[in-house]
Amino acid sequence: MFKSTYNTIIILFLVLRVQAQQIIYQPLIFNNIEPVWQHAPIDSSLIGINNFDGRNHFTISKNPSCYVLFEDNLYIAPSTATTEFGVDGGFIERINTITGEVDWINTFDLRSEERQEFIQDLYIDDQRRVNVVSFRRIVEPIPDPYFVWIENGDSSIISIRKYDIETGELLEHKTPDFTDYQSLRLRHQVNNARFFKGDKKGNFQYIEKEKKSGFVLKQYYLDENGYQIGQMNQDSMVFSNPNSWSSNSILPILVVNKDTIVALSFLIRQSSTESGQSRLTIYDQNLKKRHEFFLDDLIEDNYKSLLLNYADKDFIYLQVVYWLGPTEEVYNEHIIMDYEGKIIKRFETIQDGLYYFPFIITYLEKENEFLIVGLIRDRTFGLTFFKTKGFDELGKIKTISYQNPEYFFNVSGVSQQANGDILLHGINIYWPINEQYYQATWPTWLRFNAEDIGLTSSKETDIVSLLRIYPNPASDRITVSLEEDQSGVIDILDHMGREVYVTDNEANEGLNHIDIGFLPTGMYIVRVTDKTGRINGTGRFVKMN
Repeated sequence: MFKSTYNTIIILFLVLRVQAQQIIYQPLIFNNIEPVWQHAPIDSSLIGINNFDGRNHFTISKNPSCYVLFEDNLYIAPSTATTEFGVDGGFIERINTITGEVDWINTFDLRSEERQEFIQDLYIDDQRRVNVVSFRRIVEPIPDPYFVWIENGDSSIISIRKYDIETGELLEHKTPDFTDYQSLRLRHQVNNARFFKGDKKGNFQYIEKEKKSGFVLKQYYLDENGYQIGQMNQDSMVFSNPNSWSSNSILPILVVNKDTIVALSFLIRQSSTESGQSRLTIYDQNLKKRHEFFLDDLIEDNYKSLLLNYADKDFIYLQVVYWLGPTEEVYNEHIIMDYEGKIIKRFETIQDGLYYFPFIITYLEKENEFLIVGLIRDRTFGLTFFKTKGFDELGKIKTISYQNPEYFFNVSGVSQQANGDILLHGINIYWPINEQYYQATWPTWLRFNAEDIGLTSSKETDIVSLLRIYPNPASDRITVSLEEDQSGVIDILDHMGREVYVTDNEANEGLNHIDIGFLPTGMYIVRVTDKTGRINGTGRFVKMN
């Protein structure tokens, strides 16, 4: 109880603190590497203010991470929030994953008739429309001062916005009327009560979790009106321990795809002698058990608690927190399993004497190994890339540091592109040296060349040449160096792909100087285009004051 009360005090402190200031976005600048591109949605047009404040308009875990990679494009739907009013609106964007340019961007209002919506899912249907799905709240949940479980209230209905995949035009917005009681009432509570995923045909899998001496899972199939398709399926996980109130509540279920659901259940052990009764259950699309693994026997170690971090079509990624002793700090271990219950990899988050926050992992298919990205647990917050070798060893391949350590990257997802490049998404966090708590956050995407972080590239040829731009960052002037085959018009685009500068005459081989003093602070794209419209080169620079 003390811990819950302490968390409440801290959150209230942060709310009071950040409302009194505005913090302007600054891109991440690295000392020893430059990303191919970097993107953060910072358009403030929805909110109606000039300065888009990172802490008052974004939160670290407001909603699920909604994105889709499709045909060399990235579609994202981050939500915005103000401390005083909650969720105000959201973005829907299409970003070219090769160049990082924003093809189109729209904002949408999540406030209607004083009712709020919360983004839940993003998918592309079989008519090639981008669907953004949210829950429109009808009844507020009953406040829970201990952040444990919300059982009562919290009633919502489905809301779907459909966008043209090429232009970003809003084609349709569907939501049932509040008086349509055939539409299933949904529960929004992000971590504890609902798990939701759409498919290409416009149907949705919705799993509701209730806590009753364990878990009761209820699975529904819904159409776009929120109407139930077929029967409701149900399964129970009951603990044989009176202290089952201390069972896991954070992300215990993952809907991997239409045919695979992964669920983790265990008791948070109050001492090293208690039984965790941990189970990892694999369900099919009808909530029928395909496999169930008892992890107490499989892990065989003195763990305190478990986390189901992620699951894809091939592997399940667990994080294990261990007891070391009554006066020692707990430490973390990561376990990668296949769907037959075999442990593939097992490694600690302490490497070379450094403590890392939990690792983010992706499978490197061509190398049959895993790439791990870790955030260093000291005030530098540097990023380190590792690659697995053998069963329980990691090899360090790259460490990244920042020019300004007050802005650092908290990675939440990593994937490898077809050519070997690495795509990261997470949060750009502003944490001043003299502050006890962070002050601002912005959802951010980064793409790195495979070679720059020590991986093998499968690029045959560069699709677009990278320009040499210096100095970078710059405040008054940049120099763009063109090779012999790179003549053309030079233009500069802002982070949203809007043209902010274009040369009057064609630029030729050699050094081309451009005044940028008039530009606001931020990240910009430089592009060279020939007379036929072919892009001969792109590059990025950061404008600083």
